[in-house]
Amino acid sequence: MTLVHFHLTDAEGRGLDGSVSLVPTRRVTVADAIRLPVAQTVRLTAGEATAEVMPSTTQWAWRASELVAGGIVRYVEVPDKESAEYSGLADVDPKTLDQSSETVAAWELVTRAAQGVLDRIGTIDDKVQSAAASAAAAKASETVASQESAKAAAAAGKAQSSQSEAAKSAQAAHESEITANGLIGEAKTIAGQLTETAGQVKQDAATASRAAQTATVKADAAATARDRAETAGRGRRMAPKRLDRLDRTVGFHHHTQRGSPMRHPIREEPHG
Repeated sequence: MTLVHFHLTDAEGRGLDGSVSLVPTRRVTVADAIRLPVAQTVRLTAGEATAEVMPSTTQWAWRASELVAGGIVRYVEVPDKESAEYSGLADVDPKTLDQSSETVAAWELVTRAAQGVLDRIGTIDDKVQSAAASAAAAKASETVASQESAKAAAAAGKAQSSQSEAAKSAQAAHESEITANGLIGEAKTIAGQLTETAGQVKQDAATASRAAQTATVKADAAATARDRAETAGRGRRMAPKRLDRLDRTVGFHHHTQRGSPMRHPIREEPHG
């Protein structure tokens, strides 16, 4: 389908109200469908409208009826392209479908030729402006490219510096690993020495424990001997008192035998 732009105005350039009726000059077969010559109406708004129109072939053309003030009937070809202007569609002979100037008024031919020249001038101006814009864009792109190149160079310098710092860090890490391994070995040696010392201390503690047990036994024996000595001392202190009582008892009996009144001796209980 081709997008056709319609633009109809009066002599002063004001848009005309109305429509354009498009009818194929014959039945048209499209795939498995037959399109009958039924009007396709294009409504104009302020003299303008855009509609999708099926491209014509060498077998048929479009009959365009301009249903506006001063409108005419045209037989035109619609090219198979993305878009087209209604004013630029080629007029054809409705009988032969050949392009012919006989169906177009002389003033229309002149107007179309002039419009074509103006269109080409506009196209050239557009191309010049586009070229100027492209040049400006290229210059801006060159500036941006220079800036990006400078940034890339700076980034490369930073990357190289970072690589150098990373190498230094790796060397420092290697040296730290060596130092750590040395410290670990030294710690293992100290741990072995401490284990050996702990074993000796344990052995000394066992010896001290046995000595303490022996001292306890000896202390118990000494306490027993002391108790026995104290008991023996008390026995020696009580012996003179017993002898004294014995002497008094013997004297009493002796006196009784000599005729003295018989009295019972007073028993003195030992003190202490």
